[in-house]
Amino acid sequence: MDPVQFDIFAVAARKARQEAPPFQHGSETSRAAAVAIRPVAGTLRAWVLDTIESEPCTDEEGVARTGMNPSTWRPRRVELLEAGLIREAGHRPGRSGRLMAVWAAASGVGRVDGP
Repeated sequence: MDPVQFDIFAVAARKARQEAPPFQHGSETSRAAAVAIRPVAGTLRAWVLDTIESEPCTDEEGVARTGMNPSTWRPRRVELLEAGLIREAGHRPGRSGRLMAVWAAASGVGRVDGP
């Protein structure tokens, strides 16, 4: 079995054992959203990983490629980063002109800077 595939399943299993994905304590809306996303969080996480593995991207680019809501994309990307499956691979300007982190698979090499 591919080590990255094994790791993503391990992350999904760990997350599934939790009551719900992380949420902002003190916010009933945040807690409700975490409970609602729980059944599909692993699938969404895999989709984000597949997108990043196919071509390193910024959050903005990943959201555009997948059509995923930014509020769904970013938490799944953070989970992948915390699991060690992706890494920051450089920076490039986003639509605003500000530099944004470029995310790549952890197994990739080198930096990805520029347009």
